[in-house]
Amino acid sequence: IDGKNAWLWGFVSKALALCHIDRSRGHKVLHQLLGETYGGTLISDFLAVYNKIKTKGKQRCLVHLLRELKKILALADLDQGTRYWCEKLKELLQRALALRKDRRSRRANHKTFLRRRKALQQEHSQPYSPHCPTPGKACCTT
Repeated sequence: IDGKNAWLWGFVSKALALCHIDRSRGHKVLHQLLGETYGGTLISDFLAVYNKIKTKGKQRCLVHLLRELKKILALADLDQGTRYWCEKLKELLQRALALRKDRRSRRANHKTFLRRRKALQQEHSQPYSPHCPTPGKACCTT
């Protein structure tokens, strides 16, 4: 604005959308807009200011998370266990997003959606060990 940087803060719910333009990306703006505590689930990118607010729940934007996974997987010196864990997380997110897309476009009927969702939940019900002894196999902590 007038040759100076400004940031567009956007907050969206089912009921309303709030847009705020500010010269700052700092936590003071976030607290001004949402308060010290937010009663809902905050979905955000990886900007550190979002870590400071107390919420009912937090989730990282899946597009931003997939972008970060891509950067990590591009590292040449990435150890085998971390690579495996990142690949499994990326696969889970991509399959979940595809399932949501199929459900929204009605390519998957309700019964098919529930079956595919259950399969995803069962496959990923245990956290992956970061030190998978056998890449390509399900390596879950017990």
